[in-house]
Parts: sequence; C-alpha cells; structure tokens
Amino acid sequence: MDLTLDLSTIKMKIEKRINILLHRASALGDVIMTTPIVRQLHQQYNGLADVYVSTRVPEVFRNNPYVKQAFMVGEVPTHIKFDVMINLDTTYESNPENYFVDSYACYALGHANIDKTLEIFASDQDEQEAKSKIKTLVGDSPYIVVHLRNWAWLNKNIDINTWIELCEKIVERWPDLKIVQVGTGVDQWLDGHPNLIVALSQFSLAGTKVLLEGAKAFIGTDSAPFHIAGSTDTNIIGLLTHLKQENIAPHRYNTQTYKTVIIHPDIDCVGCYTALPRPIAEMSCKHGDFRCNKLFDVSAILTELEKCIDS
Repeated sequence: MDLTLDLSTIKMKIEKRINILLHRASALGDVIMTTPIVRQLHQQYNGLADVYVSTRVPEVFRNNPYVKQAFMVGEVPTHIKFDVMINLDTTYESNPENYFVDSYACYALGHANIDKTLEIFASDQDEQEAKSKIKTLVGDSPYIVVHLRNWAWLNKNIDINTWIELCEKIVERWPDLKIVQVGTGVDQWLDGHPNLIVALSQFSLAGTKVLLEGAKAFIGTDSAPFHIAGSTDTNIIGLLTHLKQENIAPHRYNTQTYKTVIIHPDIDCVGCYTALPRPIAEMSCKHGDFRCNKLFDVSAILTELEKCIDS
C-alpha cells in the first residue's frame, strides 16, 4: 500500500485572513532564494494569507504578487498582528547538505515538494529604463554578463588573472561580443578594451534581471547576480568552489541543469561548505590560502560559452 502523502496538494480552508511574517535579513542572493517560499505560502493558504517580509533588501519583493509588503529589518509596523512568524536566518547555514531552497521550505512549510523557481518581477518602467540603458551601453551588439565578485569569503572571489585571461580570449574569439560587468562598488572590473563594459551599480535589481534576459550567457560565482540569472531563461556558467551544483544551482523547469553548467576548480576539496561547523557563519580553508579560486580552467569556460553563443 502506498502511503505517500503529497503535501503540496493540501489546501487549508481559512475563513479569516491570516498574517504571516517571513524574515530573512540578508544577503541579497539568500533573500532571492526565499521567493519560492512566499509563493508557496500564498498558494498553500489558497490566497487567504497576507504574507509580509522582513529583510535588509526589500527590493527583492517589489511587484511580487504574493507579498503584501516587504519591510526593512527593524521597521515592521507594530500595529500589524502576525498569526505566523517564520525566521529563515541561519536555516540553510544549519542544514547545508540540502539544496538551499529545500532547507527554507522544510523549515517554513514542513516539506520541500514545491516549485523552486526563483522570481523577480520587473515593472514596465523597470523594463523601459533597463532597455534604454542597455542600448546606451552595447548598442545592438550581442553581449554576455559577468560578475567579478570581490567581497567576503575569498573562495568565491575568482582570481583576477583568471578573469583577465578569460576576457582576453573572449575578445579575440568573438570581436563583436560585448562583456557587461555587473556588481557593486566593492567588486572588481576590467577596462582597456571597447568590448569591456563596466556597469557596476548601474542597474536596479529588476533592471539587472532585464539585462540578463537579453544576454547570451551569465558567467559568475555564487552571489546575487548568479541568483538573479536563475530567475531568467538565460544560459548560466557557474564557477563554484565551496558548493556543488545540487546545493545551489537554480531550479528552472524542475531541473538544476536547464541551461546551467557548473564548472569547478581542479581540486579535491570542492564542496567544502558542507564540512564546516553549524551554523556556518564564516569560511575556512584547509589549505589556508583559498587556492581554489585560482584553479579554474579558462578553456573549459570558453568551451561552454561557445555552446551558449551558438545556441
């Protein structure tokens, strides 16, 4: 006898609307990964729950039809009385062997049998402003988007010499292809060639999604632009060190391999995140030098990029 219960089909009969507060303070990519949870909460309560969010990046939920309102941390109005409060801080950090969205889902919903698609909603104005800016930056040229991350956790900061070699070979191989670099003021960038476009801090979150939707591919590590790309249909070439594909690659069309290729450095400690003490608050390296970020095979990245450009 099959006693398996499909929890995703359970609908609760709610006669009085309830208020739910979901909290995930940061970081941006981590908050983007909560978007499947707010969607599922809305659906699971058959649209009869008002979902609020507390976060340091409320712009993630702009125009989101499943969220009543998103507040900055510490600014949730006291007059709203919450029937359910869900704190997702340290959730995947305490359960890192799962896919991160699954850790959120199991904590918030009691199961992970949900649509795990990430969502960012761009308004018509977001679309118009972003497309105007894209036109200014690249004209009618094809382009890719890259993120030269340069922030905490050194293993995720791909060595600048790898980026230099990669971009030099891209410019040589595809002379009409623009390389649009995104990120914030803390990130690295390259210039010195007309095909190298520096667009740090030039696009909003929704605008970055629009930018990525028009790109031939995104190349970067686990960081906010990686997850924004996961909300689009764009090819992703993920350069991962401390995480493996099953832990972090976005789910699109119910698979983590749709238009997504993960490239790891040639080192035996790839995926070391799951071996760290829980809850994971900082990164360490058994070698003491985070050498993994210097060991990416540029030729392997170019091979995957060629498939994206030719597709």
